[in-house]
Amino acid sequence: MKAALEKRLVEAGLLSDLDIHDCEDDKLWEVCNFDCYDQRLLFKRMRLNNRWSQLIHAHSALDHIASEFLFQRLPNKDVLRIDRWGLQQKIDLLHALGLCGKPLHSTITFLNSLRNKAAHRLNFSIEDAHVSDLLSRYPAEIFDSAGRKPGFVHALVVTVALLEGERQRDVFTSLRKRGAKANARRVLDDWEAAKRPTNVGVVIEGGN
Repeated sequence: MKAALEKRLVEAGLLSDLDIHDCEDDKLWEVCNFDCYDQRLLFKRMRLNNRWSQLIHAHSALDHIASEFLFQRLPNKDVLRIDRWGLQQKIDLLHALGLCGKPLHSTITFLNSLRNKAAHRLNFSIEDAHVSDLLSRYPAEIFDSAGRKPGFVHALVVTVALLEGERQRDVFTSLRKRGAKANARRVLDDWEAAKRPTNVGVVIEGGN
């Protein structure tokens, strides 16, 4: 994802950190606003009329996004071997770092628990009560904006979109910090240059 981001920066004409600093928010957000998962493929798989399958696919997307989120945030990610972690460990770390709010963390924790039950209990089924529990974790206006009655698939898609939205906002914030540091260096360099004494030519008049 880092390579993809740098490519988008170049395509947008943001060739340096100072360019990033001077860039308007709308333009910079366009650079950051790209998904790290295949949204079309997820939507296609979510059309299956099977809650178990829908949950598995949503869980897979959440796990991928959480991994990418941590990869972009941790400079020495290999030390933790995040690729071997489960979704719960990843989302717990994101929450601990202040990158995933409590409501979203709680919802993903619930979905992860539901997925574990579905994966390890042969006779487990996702009931309407589970769906109601999931829907109750979000304010109604999140779902009303879509103009349709909330359902299990809708709730799953919203959860995935919210985590991906947090990841993209973090990319934007990180770029703004990069730009701010570059601008601070520019201001410091200008200040240092202004303090340097200028060479003044001295004319010495000699007598005959």
